[in-house]
Parts: sequence; C-alpha cells; structure tokens
Amino acid sequence: MAPKRSWAQARAKVEDEGVCRSCGTTRGLQAAHIVPRSRIPGPAAMDARCVIPLCVDCHAAEHDGKLELLPLLTLEEQAYVVSLVGLGEAWRRTTNEREAA
Repeated sequence: MAPKRSWAQARAKVEDEGVCRSCGTTRGLQAAHIVPRSRIPGPAAMDARCVIPLCVDCHAAEHDGKLELLPLLTLEEQAYVVSLVGLGEAWRRTTNEREAA
C-alpha cells in the first residue's frame, strides 16, 4: 500500500494566507491544486507550491473552466509547476486551455 499523502503543507499555506486568492473571502477555504494531483509525480503533489487557497465557489469555478489560475499565482508557484509538468502543460492548466495543442 502506498504511503498516505500529507496535507500539512497545503493546509498550512491556506491557513497562513487566510483568504481566497480570487475573490478575497475568508470563508470556506480549500487547498486548490494548480495542476491535478494525478499529473504530479509522488509527494511533489502535496508541496505547498502546488496549491493555492480558493473558496468553495472559486474552486468550483476553476474546475468548471471559468477561473484562470495564472493571474493568481506567484512567480515561485509558476516556476515550480513548470518544473513539474513542463511549460505547455502548465500553460494549459493555468489558463483553462485544457485541449491538447
């Protein structure tokens, strides 16, 4: 059985920031993955640089392709995601261009 992933870093980041990066609310915050965990190898998926705090509504909007993440990311987050999945995949995922190029 694979070891259980630790959410400690992701939870700590959400609690430290304390606001939704999109709308600014402080309620219902979740650790939203910039790139789906299935696309990130091993424990790197749980690294704090792979998540941003989003409220329930903004997180749902992101999953529905109605919220772009790129403008919400720090340069460090952008660079880390590119290092994990490559520039093309990072661009598609953060700009909602989900179709393969």
